[in-house]
Amino acid sequence: MNKKVAIIVANGFEDLEFSYSYYRLIEVGFAPVIIVKDSKEVTGKHGYNYKVDLDISNVFEKDYLGLVIPGGSIGASNLRKISEMIEMVKAFNNKKKPIAAICHGVWLLGDAGVINGRNMTGWPAIKQDIIDAGGKYYDEPVVVDKNLVTSRKPSDLPFFMQEFILILSG
Repeated sequence: MNKKVAIIVANGFEDLEFSYSYYRLIEVGFAPVIIVKDSKEVTGKHGYNYKVDLDISNVFEKDYLGLVIPGGSIGASNLRKISEMIEMVKAFNNKKKPIAAICHGVWLLGDAGVINGRNMTGWPAIKQDIIDAGGKYYDEPVVVDKNLVTSRKPSDLPFFMQEFILILSG
């Protein structure tokens, strides 16, 4: 059975939101795949480097069970500039595959047009962005709305990954 889960990042992502998600997925038997654009290595906000598994140009939604979008304002801002990343989010959502976005990673959901009519959370400073995109914002550790799992910040990670893993395993 396919156990691959895509994790999309760009330089400047929140290291803890990435690494916690990555290792929790491994711990419960999934195979996380680090996906970026035009690089063999990616660097988090705190300077940690990670080897990249695949370039976005070689990624197809059909090959993955779900998608994780870590936050960090710099990394999320960089992701938003990559049209292939936005298209990937759209493809996952169109197939109703699980998508987990935390902190500023929720911005990418807005860019992909999947927030309208949905319940979600994210970093408090992007509350208005969620509302402007037609979503309903909740200041909660985790909000699940069908295939979307969203959280606010690193301290929400245990709740975030618990819900995402439940959906992936479902």
